[in-house]
Amino acid sequence: MAKKPSAADIELKFDGPPIRELGGAPADAVASSLLALQRLVHLIGMHAEGRPFGLRAKPSAKVRRDFAVICRPTKNGSHIQPLGIAARSGQFTASAALARVSLLRALSAFDSGDDTRIVAALPNPRQRWFMADAAAGLLQPEESGIQVTVRAGSRGPFNFKADRARVVIDRLRSGKPPQADNETVVGKLKVVDYARSIVTIQPVAGRSVKFSYPPQLEPLIQANARRRVSVVGDATVNATGDITNFRSIRRLQELEPSLDPVEGFDSGGQRFVAAHPLTLPISFDFEDRTFVFLDQSLGIATFESKYGAMRDSILGELDFLWSDYACAPDEDLAEEALVVKRNLLGRFRVAT
Repeated sequence: MAKKPSAADIELKFDGPPIRELGGAPADAVASSLLALQRLVHLIGMHAEGRPFGLRAKPSAKVRRDFAVICRPTKNGSHIQPLGIAARSGQFTASAALARVSLLRALSAFDSGDDTRIVAALPNPRQRWFMADAAAGLLQPEESGIQVTVRAGSRGPFNFKADRARVVIDRLRSGKPPQADNETVVGKLKVVDYARSIVTIQPVAGRSVKFSYPPQLEPLIQANARRRVSVVGDATVNATGDITNFRSIRRLQELEPSLDPVEGFDSGGQRFVAAHPLTLPISFDFEDRTFVFLDQSLGIATFESKYGAMRDSILGELDFLWSDYACAPDEDLAEEALVVKRNLLGRFRVAT
């Protein structure tokens, strides 16, 4: 059962002479800090969903719903704001838990000023730039005397002190956002220009992205018109940080499979049916010019030069795997092969 976020999940603390003199924190300092934390969490959610970053890019409705910063009641006389990260429904989900870990790890890396730790926490250069830009909201003007700190809980060590992190954050967010290498863009196949072999992807938030494709890919594109796909490649960004096109593309993958799912297959003169249908999201490798389907749990690795041949090839692969793994004695199989055998036997059974 999902549990509510703890009141001491994360603490945002305000300190300094103005706080003591006023008996409280100025509203603009509190607002900018909370907005900065929410933006950081949204960026983590966008990265988890493969959404592109940009100065004008907004989180999707799903990211806003599943990655929310929740303010908890403060203690009387305290200048500490307890926070939780949860879905807007109040559920403490696995995604929210991972976002909390990622947030504190990033803030701790900024706090350290150590480039090695920062790259380890945020290996994607564009994500690093946008996370630093969002974290700038935690930096109050130096002349204000207000100190902002963040820590994991009431007894945990501080993960972030704005004064310590100021120099590294200002350095990381200087200049334009870096070009996008190995970037993932998720969106709908909105427009296809078959005459020029150009396709347009429209993300949920942000501007559309165009790129050319080889004629070999056309059957998959036709099958996925107005469906969601993901594209991975080296992208070009404009002055505002929005992705405009790709310099090169590594992979295009279906997110809403167009091939009929596998409900059963034949092997050794018998019919085997699936406990639940095996869906077939197909990807296209631009370097090798091959269509690919992978399912590591079942040991399936299928490659074809033609999209239309994929389903029959996958059925043939299941026939092979069943005879060579599911029907083999345990003592003849290595540990990894035993895992495949157990998964096959758990997924398929003889038709009655």
